[in-house]
Order: sequence, then structure tokens, then C-alpha cells
Amino acid sequence: MGRIVAPYGVKGWVRVMPMTAERDTLLAHERWWLRPYRGAGPWREHVLESGKAHGAALLVQLSGLADREAAARVNGAEVGVLRSTL
Repeated sequence: MGRIVAPYGVKGWVRVMPMTAERDTLLAHERWWLRPYRGAGPWREHVLESGKAHGAALLVQLSGLADREAAARVNGAEVGVLRSTL
């Protein structure tokens, strides 16, 4: 559904490049699943705490990402949602 392309700010926000026809589609999902770049680990669930459109990308705050360092650790991660929520 998308990819995290960079940390944003110092409070744990990330910039997400959606891979959907409608950029805002991801913001409708409360639970996001992140998998490290190139499938190098398991999917981990995060709750979407806040988000907004920003140009062609989205800026989002996810549970478990409290600061810039935490956001940097998920840089490049794939973003998914459960098929049952689509």
C-alpha cells in the first residue's frame, strides 16, 4: 500500500509514499502493518495516531515511533493493511 521514505521532524512522524490510486486511502485505516525494507523481517502492527496529505506523500504519526531515531529505524519499510479491511 506504500513505503516509508523518510523521518519527518523530531516527534516520530514519517513521510509515506502511497502506492494507491487515491493518496488519502491509507489514512482511512486505523491499523498499519510495517515490514522492514525488502522483507528482511516480520510485519509489525502500528496504530495510526495522526496523518495528513503533504504534496504527493503523506505525513503520519504511528504508535511506537516517539522520536526521530525511532522513525529513522523504519525508513524504507513497506506499509500494508489487513486484506479484510479493504
